[in-house]
Amino acid sequence: MQMTTAYGIGQQASNPALPVPAAQLKPVSLAHCYWHFLMYQNHLDVKAAEQTTQGKSNSLLGSHLQIKLGLTDAEFAPIRTSSKRLAAEVNALNAKAAAIVAAKTPTSGAQLRALTAEREADINAEVGYLRGSLGPTKTAAFEAFIVQMFSPKTVAVRLTGPPHTSAGTGAQP
Repeated sequence: MQMTTAYGIGQQASNPALPVPAAQLKPVSLAHCYWHFLMYQNHLDVKAAEQTTQGKSNSLLGSHLQIKLGLTDAEFAPIRTSSKRLAAEVNALNAKAAAIVAAKTPTSGAQLRALTAEREADINAEVGYLRGSLGPTKTAAFEAFIVQMFSPKTVAVRLTGPPHTSAGTGAQP
């Protein structure tokens, strides 16, 4: 049996086939938990809107996370607003980054670092907006939820190889 390790969003191993000791895992920052949550919520809202235009029922798709959080429509409205705004900003930055990567100029690295800093500033602005909009009690519950949803968890997975053939067949395992 072979053991391998799975990582949370944003985690990488230098060789994904080899387990990384838990001491080497770095938790996802709270700001990045917000980022992933907001991008996911926007994705769900976009898919729900697409289904509505196609005449399909989408009653739970866009409100799935809202229900899990136990928030009313009014309480969840700032999260929806923030998710749309952040998705638009990040998508625009991703388009700029793709153009920079395609151009491969001597300043590409610096330009990409600047875009990363801009993305981080956009994320932090949304964190501030949501903390102000939700208030301390709802913010605490929201942050606990997104950390639990997006923080890395080391998981040991047992992988078994293909069944071995009997020695009498001449096949090598």
